[in-house]
Amino acid sequence: FLYAVLACEHPHVEGRVAHSLDDAIWQRVNDVMHEKIGAHTTVRVIPFDPAKRSNGMVVDMAGQQLHILRGAYEVVAQECGIPAQDQRAAWAAEQGRLGRRVLAVAVNNELMGLISFSDPLKPTVKESLKKAQNLNVRIKLITGDAPEVAGAIALESGIITSLQEVVLGNAVAQMSPEELAHTVEKCHVFAR
Repeated sequence: FLYAVLACEHPHVEGRVAHSLDDAIWQRVNDVMHEKIGAHTTVRVIPFDPAKRSNGMVVDMAGQQLHILRGAYEVVAQECGIPAQDQRAAWAAEQGRLGRRVLAVAVNNELMGLISFSDPLKPTVKESLKKAQNLNVRIKLITGDAPEVAGAIALESGIITSLQEVVLGNAVAQMSPEELAHTVEKCHVFAR
C-alpha cells in the first residue's frame, strides 16, 4: 500500500485536483505511513498515460531508487512478466464483474499487490437515466474502464440487460465506417 501512496498525486497540493483513486488511497494513510512517505525523495514523476493505462514515479528511499508503476492489472502484469492466465488476473476480472476497479502496483518490475476500489452509483443515477429516456435521449456509456467494470455499472444502472452488450475498444478499431455507424446506433456501452 505504501508504494501505491508514493505514486499518487497528493490531494492537498494547491491548484491540483487528485484523481478519485488517489484521494481514496490518501484517505487510508495512517501516521506510520506518513513517516515513511516523508522519508523518500521524488526523483521523477511518470504522468498517467491513457494509452498505457498506467502512471508511476521514481523515488529514492534510503539511497535506493525504486521505480513504482501502477495501473490496470493487465498492463502492470505484462510489465512484470506475469502470465495472462495467472490467478491474480482471475481475481481482477472478478472484481470488475462486481463493478470494482482494480489498481495493480509494482516496484522495480515486481508486482507488489492489487487494490480493489468500489465507486458505487449515486442514488440519483437510475432516476436521471429514466427521465432522459422518457425525453427520448439515448444514453451511451463510453469509458476507459475494463469491460467487466463498464458492464457491471451499465447493468446496475439499467443501460443494458446483458454483459454481452458491451462493445470493446479493439472491436471498434477493427470496424469499417459503416459497421461503426451501425454499432454506435445500436449499442449503448463501449469499454476499453
